[in-house]
Amino acid sequence: MRKLFTVLPFLLFVLNVSWAQEALFIPNEGQWEKEFSHKTPLKYGALFFKENSIQFVLKDAAQIDDLHGHDIHQAGLSHSIERLNVHVLNMEFIDSRKDNAIGYNKASFKHNYFTGDDQTKWRSGIEPARALQYQGLYPNAVLHFKTKNHRLKYEWRLNNSKTIPSIKWKYHGAESIEINNEGNLIVNTSVGHFYESKPVAWGWKKGERIDFGIWYELNNDTISFGVENIALTLDSVVLDPQLIFTSFSGSLTDNWGFTATYDDQGRLYGGGIAFATGYVSTVGAFQTGYNSSTGPFQNFEPDVTISVFEPNGNNLLYASYLGGSKSDHPHSMVVNSNGELIVMGTTGSANFPTQNPVQNSNAGGSTVNVNGYDFEDSDIFVTRFNANGAALQSSTYIGGSGNDGINMLISKNYGDASRGEISLDENDNIYVTASTTSSDFPSTNCTNCSKAGGQDAVVFKLNNQGTNLLWSNYFGSTDHDAGYSVKVANGNVYICGGTSGGNLPLTSGAYKPTKQGTPEDGYLARLNAQTGTLLRSTFVGTSDYEQTFLLDIDKFGNVFVFGQTFGGSYPITNGAWGTPQYRKQFIHKISADLSTSMASTAFGSPQGDMNLVPTAFNVDDCLNILLSGWGGTTNSGFTDTRVTDLPVSPDALQDASNGSDFYFMVLGKNFTSFKYGSFFGGVSSAEHVDGGTSRFDDRGRIYQAVCAGCGGNNDLPTTPGAFSINNNSSNCNLGVIKLDFETAIEANAKIDLTYLIDTTCNELTLRLSNNSVNANAYFWDFDQGDTSILEEPVVTFPNLGTYEVMLVAIDTICDTYDTAYINIVHDTANFPTADWNADYVSCDLFREVQFIESLNDADYYEFNFGDGTSLTTLNDSVFHAYPSTGTYTVTITARDSFCNVSAVSTKLVFFDNDANVPTVSVLTDSCRYGGVDVIYTNVDSTMKFDWNFSGNLDSGMIPSFRYPESGLESVTLTITDTVCNRSYDFDFLADIIRIDGRVFIPSAFTPNGDNKNELFKISGNSCLENPIFRIYDSWGNEVFKSEDPFKVFWDGTFKGTDVKSDVYTYRFTGGDEVRMGTITIIR
Repeated sequence: MRKLFTVLPFLLFVLNVSWAQEALFIPNEGQWEKEFSHKTPLKYGALFFKENSIQFVLKDAAQIDDLHGHDIHQAGLSHSIERLNVHVLNMEFIDSRKDNAIGYNKASFKHNYFTGDDQTKWRSGIEPARALQYQGLYPNAVLHFKTKNHRLKYEWRLNNSKTIPSIKWKYHGAESIEINNEGNLIVNTSVGHFYESKPVAWGWKKGERIDFGIWYELNNDTISFGVENIALTLDSVVLDPQLIFTSFSGSLTDNWGFTATYDDQGRLYGGGIAFATGYVSTVGAFQTGYNSSTGPFQNFEPDVTISVFEPNGNNLLYASYLGGSKSDHPHSMVVNSNGELIVMGTTGSANFPTQNPVQNSNAGGSTVNVNGYDFEDSDIFVTRFNANGAALQSSTYIGGSGNDGINMLISKNYGDASRGEISLDENDNIYVTASTTSSDFPSTNCTNCSKAGGQDAVVFKLNNQGTNLLWSNYFGSTDHDAGYSVKVANGNVYICGGTSGGNLPLTSGAYKPTKQGTPEDGYLARLNAQTGTLLRSTFVGTSDYEQTFLLDIDKFGNVFVFGQTFGGSYPITNGAWGTPQYRKQFIHKISADLSTSMASTAFGSPQGDMNLVPTAFNVDDCLNILLSGWGGTTNSGFTDTRVTDLPVSPDALQDASNGSDFYFMVLGKNFTSFKYGSFFGGVSSAEHVDGGTSRFDDRGRIYQAVCAGCGGNNDLPTTPGAFSINNNSSNCNLGVIKLDFETAIEANAKIDLTYLIDTTCNELTLRLSNNSVNANAYFWDFDQGDTSILEEPVVTFPNLGTYEVMLVAIDTICDTYDTAYINIVHDTANFPTADWNADYVSCDLFREVQFIESLNDADYYEFNFGDGTSLTTLNDSVFHAYPSTGTYTVTITARDSFCNVSAVSTKLVFFDNDANVPTVSVLTDSCRYGGVDVIYTNVDSTMKFDWNFSGNLDSGMIPSFRYPESGLESVTLTITDTVCNRSYDFDFLADIIRIDGRVFIPSAFTPNGDNKNELFKISGNSCLENPIFRIYDSWGNEVFKSEDPFKVFWDGTFKGTDVKSDVYTYRFTGGDEVRMGTITIIR
């Protein structure tokens, strides 16, 4: 039976690590008195890891930063404070077992502590750890600490989900504790607050990752976790970063690409249109025929096509038409938590299929031409399929008597007429934004109930069944407006699009409350998700043309928009990556309340007026920004848009373009770095989409629809085994691309066969080596029913056979993972082996060797030391002294008494008398202060130095002893070589010179401009340590300070102005000299 593997990762608090360095877990080896095992210094305090608890010592950050802002060394000024504000908390684990933290992943450097005058507390060679664990607080649970991106985080790693209810903790000393609307745990103190971010959790079952809900529960200041019941059923995960697949739909007719999305299984849903019978529809799909009229192009009136591909792209899960007898096309698709596909689009059909509709008929509209085909009427449709695509759960019209869903009045790119988006909230409620010219668009529970201009954006909410309109609102100016993208987060609905007007509603307090110029501007609006009430809107743009086409919301609630700009003036934030000379596309980060610009950048190439028509946009859990778009000749009737010369990265899928291709880009957090750029397309075809949205999933994989191979070409790059590698149409096919951009984590497992144990002749025990990159958690499946979450586990295979071991390397911050497999072939029994090391030095006077065995893989050992002596022993450490210098061959036999087998190894041991003999010269102290100077040869740090100065003992290479008087003195030095076990004695007659009163300080000087005695000069012994000379006026203000007093002298001025004739006081310190007195200035 497999063990449940559960990970509960979350950011612990938002305290920056000391001066942007990594936090270290420093073991307490006696350098500190208190009873804690490790300390972690922070910029504004420290953590102390105790038995069953963690102490937080938090300082007032604002107070410290204010102090750092002063020059506290200005003469005559003082920036002291009466006290520093500090708050202490204790995080206690309730009903836990006694356990102390253990550090691991040691740093490559060491710490030394020589603090205070109590030498018993001095420590050196302490190895800080980069990670720390409590392994026994609760059964089957490991509490793991480390830093990530200068933040300290912790996580629980469990192998039994029944432990979850047992995990409870309190923050003793907190002023208050609360759980906010985002699910974060807020801990308030007198110096501020910190928070534990909303937790996430997942497990594995039969190689499949299963995410489940988790939240904080707070009961009488005791904190615990709540989880969904599914957590009790889980087991493992397989996801590899790679180009997963690209595929055509395989349609035999003209099949254009519009939109794409995904589900939790990694399936790709492609949406397009087809103009004649011939599209491949599978048995059992909702609609298998084409409803339009007859003829070569059947009146050029398309139906919606849906193609659902299995995760690897090799098979089609289902495919279907969707439409009526007139033109229908999709704008956007999304899959809900039940695996049900929901499609939003526009229909011109009076007989579009409905099921449990909100509105059961097309309300009308004028005839408009989109992409070359007509809509005689046009309403929005929202259709929900069942999970296997065989039936509709709900389908409805939404619209008025004008044109709904079609953007005809702010259409700057091919496909802009078919923009609009559908999104879901956490309860699968449905949100849609689009465009309308209807004055009677459905206005259920509206707050903005009237159309303001010729064309407005609309935004509405349906229940999760799609059967009830909960609210609906117009949004716009008195000119033309269009709705392109919608997202829901934290109780808010955000929409973006384009506007020709200058009077959007509720812009007060916004980032840009007014329109900057006469062309179109982008906009961003925020509404209450529950009521639809508009909370704020902002323009997004410069005095030139801009539109915001796509938006996303990061995990902190900040809003990102992606759009086009024309004119080259879009702002690029300091430190952001961008192309200042070519500003044709922009990305902008704006605060959740739309009041503040947080960062922005712009990019482009010298080709075309613009480069990209945006199609997909995402901000992932690591705050990377991912985007896609297309450009080329298809857009020539609108704007000169070419992708040529956009930046590409060394790992690009395609580093060159014909100008008419897709383009993918990844930027780092806050646009600070360019991580990836690539073209994608055929050699001849002009890849594009005809409208609609594509999507990235939450793991950074794009699901992109493409109108591919137009002209009957087969040049869209496809992957081996894809469902269709051919364009079977005489013109275009729906192409789909699934591409994983995540390359930051790599699983790498190997076998460490140096760790080998055989206790039953057939049993194999080995250690698995983990060389994974950028991972902080691990899951091993040993292919025999057992698992491990250790970084480098030791595993036993009790039976002969072949085992496929799986390693899942996990980045719990970014929620990414990778897998690797190794095959263990155990086809022969493992018998004892010996790995003895001989620890000795060849110059050892005693000729002693310590033999150390590291494998412990035998019952006993037989030694032949090569000098006529032998030994049989059970010990893994053996000492032996050789009788004389020379070379000896040592034979060691490891024996297994149970299997009656052995293994033999040999070692060579060599001894000689070749030791380094030191020489020493003793000279008179150059500082003339009663000591000696010493010159050595052939000495090193392994030697001890013991001095006798006429009965006064000292130690060290440089002795500190000083004679109180001059004279000839007897000095003895003994040097002990601790490696070769030898000692050397030296006797000297030292000429000792002792000069006291080593500083001369005058009592007056005359800085009167006669070039005589203009400087107050002191003289003395330059060997004095850390000499400092200070002069004070009669009020105690420091008027002069020199840290090089024998070279830098006072000229009788303070801050460039002559001081008055008066008596001043001085203080000199250096070494053990302290002198004080007065100075008289005579002018």
